[in-house]
Amino acid sequence: MSSAAFAQAAPAAAPAVNHGPALPGVCVLSLEGAITTSTVGGYVQTRLQQIATQVQAELKAEDTALQNEAKTLEGQRASLDQKTFEQRATALQTKATAFQRKAQLRERELGATQQKALGRVGQELDPIIRQVYQQRQCSMLLNRDSIVIANPAMDITQPVVTALNAKIQQFSFDRERLDQAAAPAQAPAAAATPRK
Repeated sequence: MSSAAFAQAAPAAAPAVNHGPALPGVCVLSLEGAITTSTVGGYVQTRLQQIATQVQAELKAEDTALQNEAKTLEGQRASLDQKTFEQRATALQTKATAFQRKAQLRERELGATQQKALGRVGQELDPIIRQVYQQRQCSMLLNRDSIVIANPAMDITQPVVTALNAKIQQFSFDRERLDQAAAPAQAPAAAATPRK
């Protein structure tokens, strides 16, 4: 491809935007941007990835064991009587079903963990947003992610990130355990059952 043809195929650079004056009292904030660019937001993403990797390793080991058991059973099919083969196949199917339920539970646990961790970041962010809002004498705060273009002078995202970084860098959290949370909830119901 010639350099002239390449120059024609390359997209043109976006023209510079000349913003009008900043509107007094109108501020914009990218909540997602504040979370993802903050130190604590980066930590949460890294920790969530670590937890997801642990879950994947746990599930992969069980999945591999199930697949190996299935191959072994299939290899023994000719040497087993029909009844024994069917019993073993049924037992294997029961294990596979339990594994699927466990994998679904782990997926829900990862979602609950992410929701709880981001909720904590949100709790830390809320007073900071209010503080910067008042410092900048905002009358209205708009979500920058819903606006196509805004004057950067109205954007309070960076001061919010700076304040969040000064307040918190990380906090410890582990995977939420939904199976353990469900067990205590079932116990009182069983205790409340009247005796005959």
